[in-house]
Amino acid sequence: MSQSASPALVSLLAMVAVVGGLNLMHREGQAAPVDGSMRARIQRVVDAEVVPLKSEAEVDRYLDQLVARAHASGEVNALTVEPGHEAIARLEGIDTMHRLQKQAAFRQRMRTLSHELSRTQQKASP
Repeated sequence: MSQSASPALVSLLAMVAVVGGLNLMHREGQAAPVDGSMRARIQRVVDAEVVPLKSEAEVDRYLDQLVARAHASGEVNALTVEPGHEAIARLEGIDTMHRLQKQAAFRQRMRTLSHELSRTQQKASP
């Protein structure tokens, strides 16, 4: 049995999840607030990288790339979190619960990476 919710509810839940994840990472010192110029940068990434994604497998590979990008840069920030959430939100053909689970799993991956990077940076500091 498939559970469904209104598109407005799905959008609201996704937005709360994204904002909650970003707020947590900001409190931990890993991300700056998302201002107008950052929103424009995020939109450019979404337009270039997310819009072409069509299948769940493509989105999963993209999420892996975002994790690798964050790891390589040494930080988890809005440019690595927001496009991932947008990619999941744009997936067609999956039910609401599956979408929310994918978003939660991605958010947890990024949160875990943020903690790991923070510990690594603390150990490297004199």
